[in-house]
Amino acid sequence: MKLSEEKVIDIVNNNEDLLFEKFNLDDDFDYYIGEELCDDFNGIGYDNGDRGVAFMDESIDLDFETCEDSGVIELDGFKIKYVTFVN
Repeated sequence: MKLSEEKVIDIVNNNEDLLFEKFNLDDDFDYYIGEELCDDFNGIGYDNGDRGVAFMDESIDLDFETCEDSGVIELDGFKIKYVTFVN
């Protein structure tokens, strides 16, 4: 089942503390939804100008030119794809 952007945002927001710790995020990271982060993006991301992480439905296949790592994490019983990147 493909998750809507709204569902991904809800899941990420519900697990923000865990994700901030796992991906070494802090208050210097700005929050972006959908195409605010990059064209054709359907999810939520955090970016501090140097690096960031994006979360989306696991079926989305976007080519992040500066991708460092990607994978799938299970949150609240749902599989969420993550992509870490550098700017």
